[in-house]
Amino acid sequence: MVRMGAINAFAKTIDTITKRPRLLLLPLIMALLVAPINAYVLKDLPMGEFMAFENITPVETQNGVITEEHGAIGNIEDMMGIVKDLIWKSILSSLIGFIFTSIALYGVIKEAILSMEGEEVSFGALVGDSIRNLPGVILVRIAIGFLVGILLTLVLLPGIALIAAGAMMNSGALMGVGVMVSFFVLLPAMGYLLSVSYMALPAYVREGTFGAALNSFGLAKSKVYSSIAFGWLLVMAIVVISIIPGSFGGVFFLGSSGFTAVLLLQLISVPFEALVMTLEGIGGLMFYLELKEEPVEEEFEVMGV
Repeated sequence: MVRMGAINAFAKTIDTITKRPRLLLLPLIMALLVAPINAYVLKDLPMGEFMAFENITPVETQNGVITEEHGAIGNIEDMMGIVKDLIWKSILSSLIGFIFTSIALYGVIKEAILSMEGEEVSFGALVGDSIRNLPGVILVRIAIGFLVGILLTLVLLPGIALIAAGAMMNSGALMGVGVMVSFFVLLPAMGYLLSVSYMALPAYVREGTFGAALNSFGLAKSKVYSSIAFGWLLVMAIVVISIIPGSFGGVFFLGSSGFTAVLLLQLISVPFEALVMTLEGIGGLMFYLELKEEPVEEEFEVMGV
């Protein structure tokens, strides 16, 4: 029964997305909007400059300055500047993606909930509602992410302590034990915390309170084995989908830079990003309803699933 809860929720997630493709519309539009923005932010990604540094053979280093065989001089500080620029651009790109993803997630979850209740909502009204609730969605995602990070760190502390003790005592055996402890503790902890993070936003959207999002921790704990299984099921599906555009990019755009190349790579990723957002939102909602033991089957009939 415990294991079936995770499988049922995952199966209903796939069924819902397959039989109600309109759920993909808002994530698809959000991904399309963010693609040119990210392409502009990352258009000067210094791939060529890194390759230039890699192709230089150093002859002598003096006062932090590298002299190459062909006589040019490359300062280590220049390379550090490139790295810092890359980091800042990546952070900016992530923030933009976080905002657009938050809008999409709320819209997907809200539309699914309304459909289950037999209500229809126009796309414009859905977008407006998603934007109005953006501050709350951002707060929930950040707060739950912060709490999940703290709990994960606490869970890993015994293994980290063993690894640190083994390093200080120069004991490979103790370090190995620490690694094994960390690994076997991480597997169930990650599954549980992933389920919590996926359920928190649907709980907030459905109940309308921040407390409902926090209650996801207790709800997942009430059926902990099912929560562990569902967390890993959903994250593995998301990882598989996410690596597909990366594979295309690695084959066709390796070493490329500039707005056009980055934009093409972003556009290739758009449908996969939309599917990931939809899978995350609907998956979290279905598992939330499964744990709440609400009549999901009847709700599916309303949706025509």
